[in-house]
Amino acid sequence: MQQLQNYIDNLNRFFNVDNDTRIGFYMKCEIGFIDDDDHLLVGDVEAWGLIIAHKERGCINVHITDDLRSDATGVHYRARFFGVDGIFLNRDTYTRPDLASTLSHEVGHYFELDHTHQYSNRGKCRKEAIDRNRTWPFIMFCPFGGGGPSSQKISEATGDFLRDTPADHDLNSNLSCNYVITGQTDPWGDQYETPPAGSLSPDTRNILSYNGLRGCRDVFSRLQIAVMLHSIERGKSKNNRNAWKDARAEYDEYEMDNFSVVARNITLNEIQERNFHQQYEETGTVWSQCDVDWVRFIAPCNSNFAVFTSSMPNRTNANTRLTLFNNALVQLAQNDDISATNHFSSIQFSFVAGTEYLIRVENMSNLVTGYYNLQVGPTISITGNSTFCNSENFTINNLPVGATVTWSATPTGLVSFNPQGPTTNPTTTVTKIAAGNVTIQATVNTCNTLIEIQKPVVTENLPVVDYLVFTNGIQENGFFCSSHYGNEFEVIISPPIPSGGTLEYRILSWPNLNVVYTHPNSVPLGVPISVSYTPTPGWYVIEVKITTPCGTNDWVGYEVEYVDCTTYGRNQYFTISASPNPTSGELNVTTDKEKAEVKALSKTERVIYQLYDFNRTNIVKQWSFDNSQNRRTLNVSGLKTGQYILVVSKGKYRQSTQIIIK
Repeated sequence: MQQLQNYIDNLNRFFNVDNDTRIGFYMKCEIGFIDDDDHLLVGDVEAWGLIIAHKERGCINVHITDDLRSDATGVHYRARFFGVDGIFLNRDTYTRPDLASTLSHEVGHYFELDHTHQYSNRGKCRKEAIDRNRTWPFIMFCPFGGGGPSSQKISEATGDFLRDTPADHDLNSNLSCNYVITGQTDPWGDQYETPPAGSLSPDTRNILSYNGLRGCRDVFSRLQIAVMLHSIERGKSKNNRNAWKDARAEYDEYEMDNFSVVARNITLNEIQERNFHQQYEETGTVWSQCDVDWVRFIAPCNSNFAVFTSSMPNRTNANTRLTLFNNALVQLAQNDDISATNHFSSIQFSFVAGTEYLIRVENMSNLVTGYYNLQVGPTISITGNSTFCNSENFTINNLPVGATVTWSATPTGLVSFNPQGPTTNPTTTVTKIAAGNVTIQATVNTCNTLIEIQKPVVTENLPVVDYLVFTNGIQENGFFCSSHYGNEFEVIISPPIPSGGTLEYRILSWPNLNVVYTHPNSVPLGVPISVSYTPTPGWYVIEVKITTPCGTNDWVGYEVEYVDCTTYGRNQYFTISASPNPTSGELNVTTDKEKAEVKALSKTERVIYQLYDFNRTNIVKQWSFDNSQNRRTLNVSGLKTGQYILVVSKGKYRQSTQIIIK
């Protein structure tokens, strides 16, 4: 089984590491064994009989035997009228590293590549020219291989028909990774060891060559890759369906690992990105699911660790089941779902140093290509308030016994730690040096393995309230009455303040600023304020005071006009709407719903737009327009952040609304 794993590893190395072919391979679930010693030595006729008798459609059929005809280490039998290709490998390819490219060579043939020395034993009409720019003469006498316009390059109609694989006269005797054969010439008199300018000597590293030192072969040319991809795209035979390029067949880099004897290794806290692939079947359900992943873990120390699966970003979640075994395949623990809604898995286990364990990950959602991360290690995290003003305790949850933790922060200079470590104490006190955003990092050393976890936090000063926004009861134009008041409203603070803050509330008369109502209780931020006070019509200031763990702000107010609901509609001569609000640039102001008195004003009458500061004592900006249109754009850029009152006057009629500059 280990040798079969090596075959898959080598295929994927040559196709996806040494060459970016975008073609990947995995082993089918079932491995067939032909228990017949008559097939230890296989010739061509016998090989064809075995291919037909044991063909598996929807896959590349590879047969491994003790020996092949002559001295071949591998043979590809191209599909004829049988409709099935087959590959035979000599058993030596199991164990000899220098023959690692043999299966890739034969798979290249399967995908319709020829040898780089193709037809080198034929006449001039079939041999390749060393000079890659040599063209056919105007008159030629080649019954095949030549032909076409005289401008056609000879390399496009001879040899392997590819221009980017140098001409090759068969390199069986070239026992080197360099081209060392001398004295060889092509039919046009050019020498292979000193090719014309712009041409190359035979490529001893090309996988489709017969270089005598087979261990040198590790290269596919660009056009060879193109031919193989085209072969897959167009479906060259019954074995080679277009469905092979379907994403459902995507495999992970750990294949093959469907059996305990070929389990892949995982180290402490390593994250392995894996998936359960589907495999193509030509008959039946077309796509089937049998992928199981086996993993080997050797505990580096005595400790309680978790074996767990988790989601992979932007991928379909797998539904996993984890089983932990000892190396004799005795089950030690199992978990299917972490919870009713979390179909990943987690096992906590006390591992013994130096002991080998086996982990099996099964797919519990058949016919779904699911993805997951696999990890073995402590499930540690940092707890503590994400926002604080002075100091805060932060703790490592589930710190393994004997592990140490060292604390640090980025950027430096904003907080200090006590203790900073290395320490076995899972808790540290973080003290604010300056306000700002900081990332706290804990470096945990367990079993001589460093694990880093991070937590972003904010260190606060006493918050400065930029503006207040009242909802429920406050109209856009600054009016409210009992029917709109609703007896409660919510105060939104910008910027947001730390958790645990409270709000005090009161109402003052305008302009003498006498307190006419005080809410009896401090209210937690985010909780609507219930008010049982109905003022007489007139102007008022609503004020709030905010207390946070960092201290208490002074009172901040918001000016509104209260009107009697029964006369509200009569006293409101026109409405104002302003957008965007808040704004930092332009403000679009529309006056609408005008009563007859306002509509009677002349179009030449001046309309005054005045922007007051919050206390309505100073005019910070003023605009004047004629009364020809009800929509105007005001430029408020450059003003300080905060609350303002916009007053629009049309003749003796005026209305106001709150504006927020951000």
